[in-house]
Amino acid sequence: MCEKKISRVCIVNNAYVLFQYFLLSSLEEVGHTFFFFAEDINDNIADRFKHARLCLPSSKIKVFFFLIWLKFTSDVKWPFLKECEFWGQDNILITSPLLKNRKIILPEDGLLNYNFVPIKRKFKWIRRLLFGNLLSECGLGYSRNVDTMYLTGIKKIPQRLEEKVHIVDYSSIWKSSSPEKQKFIMEVFGISEDIFDIFGNNSKVLFTQPLSEDKILSEDEKIEIYKKIVKIVGSDLIIKTHPREVTNYRQIFPENIVYDKPVPLELISLVGIHFAEVYTLFSTAVLNLPNSTKINWLGCYGSSKLKNKYGTSIDMP
Repeated sequence: MCEKKISRVCIVNNAYVLFQYFLLSSLEEVGHTFFFFAEDINDNIADRFKHARLCLPSSKIKVFFFLIWLKFTSDVKWPFLKECEFWGQDNILITSPLLKNRKIILPEDGLLNYNFVPIKRKFKWIRRLLFGNLLSECGLGYSRNVDTMYLTGIKKIPQRLEEKVHIVDYSSIWKSSSPEKQKFIMEVFGISEDIFDIFGNNSKVLFTQPLSEDKILSEDEKIEIYKKIVKIVGSDLIIKTHPREVTNYRQIFPENIVYDKPVPLELISLVGIHFAEVYTLFSTAVLNLPNSTKINWLGCYGSSKLKNKYGTSIDMP
């Protein structure tokens, strides 16, 4: 059997962007895609596709040389890059040396697309020479490498991006997708029929965030915040973990239901799960929930570290 020709490349490091890529593509287009996954894509998901796993080294100097190596060898190692259509994230380090001066199509990456303020970079020509164009400019749609972006419009579109943006309604796209496509997406993210037994309807759900994984808080500090929330709300609170978290919430909260599959919240909502009430510190994923869902924004929740890093603006996005 002949191997399918690769006509697309998707560079991604979070489940939400990957989920959008599947929604915005046909099954045939996905079948002709080669994926470059960074560290945070679950192995069970990655292993379903033709892919390369590109993890950054631990030290800054090693990252520096790794990106240079990637820029000057990628087209030789993966020659199909020269003719492929690129999709994915332009704000992760591996994208620039893979993309070089080519174009890339961007799905939404949460509030980053709306709140990011581009900065002028120093030594642009050196950065462009060593790492590619993106790392000499700014990501999140502001570089010359991006002509097309797909956003949900959860906030006002930055003026500089307006001409590039196509507003999409993922609920409509999901409903108009074939049963085969819906089944494929659910299988990729490990959704089975038991999800309806787990969440039911009118459930109360806490959406956690990778605050320790992103080194914003220590593991103990993060857990302490969520212990306070669970104590107040009670044991009927379902805990939905973030796809990038490694915290063992089942061990910490044995009396609560913990749903720790690497499923984007947006997909859980699309398959027909209704949340009566959700709790989050400041996860923007809940902005895509129906208006009937009560959202409890908890903000810094007494954490001086969160307040010092983000200010009080996260208390109510």
